[in-house]
Amino acid sequence: MLSNFDKHFLHYEQHFRSKTRTVSVAARHYVQGLFQSAKSNMEKMSEVVAQSSYHRLHHMLSDAPWDCGQIRYQLTEDANRHQLGSAQSGLIIDGSGFSKKGGKSAGVQRQWNGRHGKVDNCQVGLFGAIAKGDIAALVDARLYLPDSWIADEARCDEAGIPKKDQVHRSKGELAVDIVRTARKNGLRFGFVGFDGEFGHLPWLLRELADDGEVFMADVHSNQTIFTQNPRPHLPVKKNGRGRAPSCLVSEVEGETVAAWGWFNSE
Repeated sequence: MLSNFDKHFLHYEQHFRSKTRTVSVAARHYVQGLFQSAKSNMEKMSEVVAQSSYHRLHHMLSDAPWDCGQIRYQLTEDANRHQLGSAQSGLIIDGSGFSKKGGKSAGVQRQWNGRHGKVDNCQVGLFGAIAKGDIAALVDARLYLPDSWIADEARCDEAGIPKKDQVHRSKGELAVDIVRTARKNGLRFGFVGFDGEFGHLPWLLRELADDGEVFMADVHSNQTIFTQNPRPHLPVKKNGRGRAPSCLVSEVEGETVAAWGWFNSE
């Protein structure tokens, strides 16, 4: 009799098969290892998962031609099938860092690691999770590549980063892509939620608004806001000298979120 895990993984096996080869067994062992191993590395997984092999796990992750886009689609299907995806659900976008030693892991460098609250040698990923009540499930993940990596093609090639992905994409751009991919795949959700890392980006909020998305975003306490229409305009050039003004100014003075009193308990 199949276990609940085996029944669930049956939906994913087809996405690890090609016309002539399959790495579905190694993929199954890898997912088991995420649950069974105290550390999420392939050496430890191969020690605790019966009949698994370090070399097969490594080949599945690094060299096998399976399509992660199909995995995203299957995650969406499962979320909708289990009623996690609905008009009452939220798609939550957040970043996370993973400490690493050395400099060969794709995207690794000294950068902000939110998990530890400090600058660290780490990889950073952007994640999308569908949440309803107190239940949540990951449906997407994207690796952030810093500029130092994009500028070094040889380093990207050595790390196995596909040519099409060797382009700079900000964390905000990755967040928008996660939202649009979820909609394209048919994931059902009523709103998008994210913290101040994304909430302070006006262009991101405008793009989501233009897409017709409802969103709830944290903002930084020092972010400037206007409680009235600022009526932005270009100022008149004075004395006919110098360059013509190119930056918009407002007719209304702005104030920070903190000064506005949102954080005031009174």
